Order: sequence, then structure tokens, then C-alpha cells
Amino acid sequence: MQKLFRFTFQLRAPLTMQQANLVVPAVRALMEQEGLEPNYGQLEPKGEDQWMMSSWTADLDYDVFLDRYPGGSFEVWVKSVEEAKKQYGSTADLDYSVFLERYKGRSFEDWQKSVEQAIKQIVAEANPAAWASCEWRYSDDEDFEVLVYEDADDE
Repeated sequence: MQKLFRFTFQLRAPLTMQQANLVVPAVRALMEQEGLEPNYGQLEPKGEDQWMMSSWTADLDYDVFLDRYPGGSFEVWVKSVEEAKKQYGSTADLDYSVFLERYKGRSFEDWQKSVEQAIKQIVAEANPAAWASCEWRYSDDEDFEVLVYEDADDE
């Protein structure tokens, strides 16, 4: 079964059109760089030359993450711990951070934080008074809805 992670963010302060023209391409480039399948959301007018960004989501197939960061697989770490326990007894353990360092991996949580930080930095550089609210959802959540994304070029 495909395991998806959905990233959603919204601005909590408006941008001018000039600021939005800086933020939108930077966010799209970040999502593409990080392997996120984006739905580009909406820019909504909020007064004269004031725009809010909303409904921006991006999905990541966990297999794509593992292809990009093979040393970060939590499942591989669990198997390593199980093998160590079989070989050395029940007290054997392998700290996840040691595992990541040994296999030059990156934890999924670290990756999530880096994406959130990059989004917040993009927004802050365009407008220091604006800030973004970020949220992650998982495909094993009961109310997770699989989205069908439209290509932004088709609009």
C-alpha cells in the first residue's frame, strides 16, 4: 500500500503582488526539488494589492523519500535492531541517530523540519511581517483524502 505524507501550509498575513511573485516561484521550486507532488493552491485578494495564499498542499510518496535518502529508512533501522537482538541477545540496541550517522541517512522528521523551515524562510524574505502555518498529515489517518492534483500549466 502506498504511504503518503501531505504537507499543507497557509499564510497568516497578506503579501503584496510583488511579494507573491517572489514567494510563489520559490515555493514551487522547493516542492519540485524535494520531490513533493504539489497542488499550487490559491492566491486570494484581501484588499488593494494584498493577497493571501491558501490551500497549498503537497504529497510525498514515502518510497520517493527512501529513494532519495536510502540511509534514512526507519524500517531498515528496525530490521537492523531485530538482527542485532537475534545475534547478540535481547539487550542489543542501535540508537536511531547512530544508525543515521553510520548510513549517512536523514530521518524523515529532520526532512519535514527542513521543508517547513525553507517555506518559512521564503515567506519571511518576501515579507518579514508574514508567517506561514505548516501541517503534516499521513495516509494512515482516518480522514485522509487522496487528492488528484491538476497540472498548474493546464489552467
